[in-house]
Amino acid sequence: YIIFLDKATNFFSNVVGSIFSKDARNNIKSSFKLVPWQFGISLLIGMFLASVLFSNLITYLLEDNARYVYALFFGLVAGSIFVPLKEIGKIQPVHLVIIILTTVILFIIFGIKPTSYGTNPPEVLLFAAGVIAVVGNVLPGVSGPFLLLLVGLYDFIISLLASVTTLQFDLEQIKKFTFFFTGQLVGLAVFIKILTYLLKKFPKTLMSILVGVIAASLRITYPFFTGTPDNKTVISPFSLPTQELVAMVLLIFLGLFIVYLAGKLGADRKQVRKIEKS
Repeated sequence: YIIFLDKATNFFSNVVGSIFSKDARNNIKSSFKLVPWQFGISLLIGMFLASVLFSNLITYLLEDNARYVYALFFGLVAGSIFVPLKEIGKIQPVHLVIIILTTVILFIIFGIKPTSYGTNPPEVLLFAAGVIAVVGNVLPGVSGPFLLLLVGLYDFIISLLASVTTLQFDLEQIKKFTFFFTGQLVGLAVFIKILTYLLKKFPKTLMSILVGVIAASLRITYPFFTGTPDNKTVISPFSLPTQELVAMVLLIFLGLFIVYLAGKLGADRKQVRKIEKS
């Protein structure tokens, strides 16, 4: 993943630099060949298909089984905390301070009820939402939907994507989808360079911030509530019927197991590649 970001950044830098420099023009072809495009294109296609194909399913599940969906998400988010923690390694006092400050500040921010823009948000805001979404999806441990929830655009974006998949859209919706998708492309192109720089220069600091972001995100996915996800009241887990509580706890553990399994599969693949190289 980091290799792809690094090589892609170098290629795009040469493309932009070719306008002003002959050397950059000469380097375009060589830098293009170094980019693992198969991985990058697969990543982009996967992000797009996941957003489009699962939008209807997510909408349905959130309407009728919101607490169960949030329980699974809670487990996934909780398990994801260990991903950046593993990258940090031995935690120094400065990293601990960053983690605590980030967690506390974002925990408070995530508790603020987001503004609702209804069914007709401005195009500029949709473009910004595209940038926000791709930043959340590209940055390890951060979720685009969480950031969209924070700015009050998650419901609209999900319904917009659902209308695209069912071919029940008009020209106005196509225009709005175009602004959102363009924002994603711009966000990806710009954020690649920033993320690569941060991962190279301040890897442990960035991972410490990510730990705080993920920990604070648990407030958003806390599954024990009444009402709807947009207007919920937090309750005690023990106020729920035993059968429902057990099911939700099992879903939380399922989310944790999924993250563990994904990490183990990734580690096994790295080990296989090392053996093949040797």
